[in-house]
Amino acid sequence: MYACDLTDLSCLSGTTNPYLAGQQDASYDHTNNLQYNPVAACCHSDDYDQQFAQGYNAEWNQYQSQSANVNVEVSLDSVGNSFVIY
Repeated sequence: MYACDLTDLSCLSGTTNPYLAGQQDASYDHTNNLQYNPVAACCHSDDYDQQFAQGYNAEWNQYQSQSANVNVEVSLDSVGNSFVIY
């Protein structure tokens, strides 16, 4: 049996929807610069844990796609004026 970790919102939020709890936990982890951790810290059924992980992954992947790298090149022309190429 696992005790609730203070960063595991599935234990604290009171939600009975494991997918939503996973989303909330991923949002919390991302906002607080915590590492990827799609596992609920509390004891739940295998079905709950699977749905939690699905919700967590869906939310975490949204953040990852939003923070994709954008390549920007700054160049100087012959006069020394800079311009940006995306």
